[in-house]
Amino acid sequence: MKKWIIGLLIIGISQVWADTLYVSLSGSNTYPYKTAGAVANTIQAAVNAAAKGDTVLVFDGVYKVGTTATPSYSLSNRVVIEKNITVRSYNKWGAIISGG
Repeated sequence: MKKWIIGLLIIGISQVWADTLYVSLSGSNTYPYKTAGAVANTIQAAVNAAAKGDTVLVFDGVYKVGTTATPSYSLSNRVVIEKNITVRSYNKWGAIISGG
């Protein structure tokens, strides 16, 4: 029982320290991207700066720049996520990742 409660406390504490990072096409590209006034210009920049458990919040726009190589493959993608983070649009359908 004690181990179970300690495990829940650790999970809860790790969520308290999670940050939100912001992305906007018209942003200032000012690291660490943690305020709506100091945002990343690309989703990949914010993803790279995010830590486990963080959220990357993407403002409206069509994001069609950047290519990142997928590790261990020869494929390139607009965004490559290799950690446990959340990436979501500020408005439900407002952010679009466009290929080509």
